[in-house]
Amino acid sequence: MIKIITGSRAFFEGMDGFKPHDFDYTVLRQPEEVSFKYKYAHKDSEGNCIFEVVLRDKKEMMDYAVKHGLPMSLCMFLVPEFCEAVGITISDLPTLSSMRDRLNKRHRYLGIIYNAYLANGSMTLTDEQRQAAYEEYRQARNNV
Repeated sequence: MIKIITGSRAFFEGMDGFKPHDFDYTVLRQPEEVSFKYKYAHKDSEGNCIFEVVLRDKKEMMDYAVKHGLPMSLCMFLVPEFCEAVGITISDLPTLSSMRDRLNKRHRYLGIIYNAYLANGSMTLTDEQRQAAYEEYRQARNNV
């Protein structure tokens, strides 16, 4: 089992004024460990969001997310630790562009991060790019 912080904390932890209300985690599971086929989302006893994801071939995982996942599921594919664990590289990200295009207002910050990664040719953000994504995040949440 691999447990990775995801959601807004993965990108904005430590930024001035960032006060998230919970933790989001992606937990990678081997197929033989679980009874579900791809993904199971639930809250733990502390109110944290847990996204259990079955480890599969990266192409299969990405294709499933594009066809069946909520657009905000793009988030886990932007967390470098997740990508490293499943073998996703920057060259794989264009496969997910339709998810970026369908993001709702509260999750458009993910589109900014996605676009920055592609522009940079790596899963890194400059301080300016991180700040732009954070401002989008704050605006969508009425400046939390």
